[in-house]
Amino acid sequence: MSNVVKITGSPAELIGAATLLSTDGERLQSDLGGLLGTIERLETDAVLGNDEFGREFKKTYHEGSPTATDATKDAALKIAEHGVQFGEAVGKTMQEYLVVDGQGAADISSVQST
Repeated sequence: MSNVVKITGSPAELIGAATLLSTDGERLQSDLGGLLGTIERLETDAVLGNDEFGREFKKTYHEGSPTATDATKDAALKIAEHGVQFGEAVGKTMQEYLVVDGQGAADISSVQST
């Protein structure tokens, strides 16, 4: 099994994509605070109902540990967090790649043929 990574874009393209991913992850983190707060605010009898359908729905809605809705909320937060982390890691890696590649090119250029 090979551990080789094949880079098909330029380092600048990858840094740009990584920056977008990090920025979008941060935006999602910011948006989720309000969105999740709205969901919690709306999880009431006034919205879900207290009739037969509403009571049965709430049994399913609050079933399990964690509930499906709580797991979904948690997953949304983790997706945002991982997007930021992955984007930052790719950006840093590509910047380090450029430094090492530049140093290697300079070293090769400095060798005089005999």
